[in-house]
Amino acid sequence: MRWFTRLVSIVALVAGCKESALSTPAAENVSDVTMDAGLDAPGVDDSTPTRIALGPTSSSLETDFALTIAGRGSNVVGAFSFTNNVGTVEIDGATLPAFIYERQPFESKVLYQFWAVAPDRLWILWLYVDIDDDGNVTMTDVFHESTAANDLADEPATGQGSETHGSYTASIALPAFDIPIPPNTPIRFKVDGDGYALSGTEPGTFVHGKNTFRVYPFQVIGNPRAKDGDLQLHALYVDEQRSQVCFGILYLLVNRRFGSLQYSICLPGLDDIDGDHTVDWSILK
Repeated sequence: MRWFTRLVSIVALVAGCKESALSTPAAENVSDVTMDAGLDAPGVDDSTPTRIALGPTSSSLETDFALTIAGRGSNVVGAFSFTNNVGTVEIDGATLPAFIYERQPFESKVLYQFWAVAPDRLWILWLYVDIDDDGNVTMTDVFHESTAANDLADEPATGQGSETHGSYTASIALPAFDIPIPPNTPIRFKVDGDGYALSGTEPGTFVHGKNTFRVYPFQVIGNPRAKDGDLQLHALYVDEQRSQVCFGILYLLVNRRFGSLQYSICLPGLDDIDGDHTVDWSILK
């Protein structure tokens, strides 16, 4: 069960802050995740993979909200339509299956985070909306990024819909995919401790319980040279042994040995790997 009304460890970490460029929160089937090499762990081939493949997803997602909306972006994003968190989005002319899994209030806005699956990449998008007291929803913007490039972007969007609250179960069906590993981020960084081992020059690892993930950061949000140089690391987390591919945002706080993994979700089971971690981190020159 996955509920989204929860306390975020640090209020300033809520994704959705336009001032920082994003101005960005058991499986019912068995899917195989295959790579041309295994995880960097004892007894497993530690050569660097070049691709990530996962079979179809067919699972249920429980939330305490439901969004029904139809609208359109103005550039990369075309028409989109969701009924109770499940729908499609047109990106670069292709209509892709998508699902909403997070609701995040931010200042006067509410944003909804969702995934869309393409054959050659994964898309993560955020719908920015205004909601009145009657639950009527009006779109204003959409942010989007993909695992194929360091390409976070914002574009105006229009659309109307409605939001309701309660207990909802959505059936999520997604196709298989076979994608290249994400490109390295232009900013190099090092993260160590509490399960994390990221060197900044190649894919790292993250140990979550008994499971080891290979970590592919593909987006860095924030200015590491600024006085308040907190960072967001957007990454894929791949657990070959358990056939999981996850997305999550690791928030790193300047001058503090602290990292918070938030807004994660894993295919095919639609569970998460969220958690706070004591880490040392630095920017590499």
